[in-house]
Amino acid sequence: MTELQEEENKTLEIVYDHQLVDDIVCKGLAGQEASGDYTLYKEYHDKRDTIYEMEEERSQKSEVR
Repeated sequence: MTELQEEENKTLEIVYDHQLVDDIVCKGLAGQEASGDYTLYKEYHDKRDTIYEMEEERSQKSEVR
């Protein structure tokens, strides 16, 4: 006879400090800026605020629960 086993799905949520991520990305982009290439730098800053706004909304939703 075969016994069915339920699998537990455990997930680990990793939360990064926004300032740490920003510092690491900016340090990586500094080399490209020095060579005169501002493409990724501009794209990052255009999208950064949207990313942080999504995190803030997510945080507020979890506080309401």
